[in-house]
Amino acid sequence: MPSAVEQDHPRTPRHVRRFEIWFGRLFLAIGLGSLLVAGVLFVVLGDVPGMGSRIWAFLISPLTIGVIFTSVGVSYLRRGLRQARKEERLLQHGTTTEATVTRIEQTATQLNRRPLWRVHYAFEDLYGNPQTGQSAYLSGDEAQSYSVGGRAFIRYDPDPPSESIWLGHDETAPG
Repeated sequence: MPSAVEQDHPRTPRHVRRFEIWFGRLFLAIGLGSLLVAGVLFVVLGDVPGMGSRIWAFLISPLTIGVIFTSVGVSYLRRGLRQARKEERLLQHGTTTEATVTRIEQTATQLNRRPLWRVHYAFEDLYGNPQTGQSAYLSGDEAQSYSVGGRAFIRYDPDPPSESIWLGHDETAPG
């Protein structure tokens, strides 16, 4: 009886799997820093005699950068934290099963000039209904250690079974 568990497979580092969280934090920090700079400029330049409405020429860049970076950071951070909470919940209360790899794709996201990957999979829930899901970001080495049609472990919520997380070759740890 073949199992998805095999020895010596590459594992994606945690910081890669949690890309959205640290990327979101970075952008949020840059955005808030830029807004802080805009606030300091407003206070300092507001006291300059004759500045009047010209103050906005000095504030527009840090304000624009601050708003954009803060928005992007919050978006990525929310998505990453939502995924982390789902992963934690399913590791505690989910059902482990084997899934079939349906697609391995290189994403447009890069980390240190190396593309991040996702593995798409299909499985049947407790009632025999077909379900699909995808992994978190994976390193190229780990993603390419799978093949289409191969088997791997996932963990899903019996209610609703559409909520699932990728475990990979090891049925106890997220990958």
